[in-house]
Amino acid sequence: MKPRFLILTTFCLITAARADLVIEQEVETAGQPKQSMIMSFKDGKIRADIGKGMSTITDTATGDTSAMMHEQKMIVVTSGAAAKAAIEAAQKGLAGTEKPKKLDKVEAIGDRPCEVWAYEINGSKITMWVDKNYPGYASFKDEMNKLATALLKDGAASFDPGGMIVKTEAVMAGITSTSLVKSVKQTKVDASIFNKP
Repeated sequence: MKPRFLILTTFCLITAARADLVIEQEVETAGQPKQSMIMSFKDGKIRADIGKGMSTITDTATGDTSAMMHEQKMIVVTSGAAAKAAIEAAQKGLAGTEKPKKLDKVEAIGDRPCEVWAYEINGSKITMWVDKNYPGYASFKDEMNKLATALLKDGAASFDPGGMIVKTEAVMAGITSTSLVKSVKQTKVDASIFNKP
């Protein structure tokens, strides 16, 4: 699995949004151009649009995910049961995975000071920048905490960085992938975008 989709895939399989929400991110993987990624949440369904080439629709009640490759006009459907089995198989190799730790430093993302958190999972290094004063964070805190803990094996439910994760950097097999949150909006999402073509 490509690094830039690791967090997205896990998040879509685990997260159940409680309100209409739209997250716009900028995703970049070494050697590839930056892409926008827009995640829309409504009534337990998540749609992720990655650039212009790919979209996924996940039903969090069943875990079923449909990945649509637009240029190829192809849809690949993964059942929730198959996805769960893949996650469980992956977790068997995660013994000794550390929990995120707050580092003793503050770095700015844009003009906002952020705490820096880091941990390792199965040989990959994950770094997160947390904005403790992100506007409106309290209103969508539950959804964001699930994103923060999606890659953890033990104690995931108790992990709360105390703010909005605005940037995530993953280094996997020597490849660096970065996701930067551009905006988070609680806004009405059109239910029709979850219909497959």
